Amino acid sequence: MSKHRSTLPNPVESDANLVSALEQIGTEVDYQPLRSSALARIMRETFHGSDAGDAWDWRMAYDMMQAAAIQVFLRGAGATADIANA
Repeated sequence: MSKHRSTLPNPVESDANLVSALEQIGTEVDYQPLRSSALARIMRETFHGSDAGDAWDWRMAYDMMQAAAIQVFLRGAGATADIANA
């Protein structure tokens, strides 16, 4: 009987990927509205695969987008003015 191999990613690599994706998404949000195509590209490049290949899922992508938006908001007073004028 063969030993079951875990499909879970290395936690250290996974943390680094999450940090990288968060930074890239935040940069994207800083300069333009975030499109789902840009979000998918960032996730594919960061996690070295597609959502169809289970490298990541859309729930994770949207959670990352929300976290990045909050970081952008907290980073600058400009974001506060933009939201107040919306």
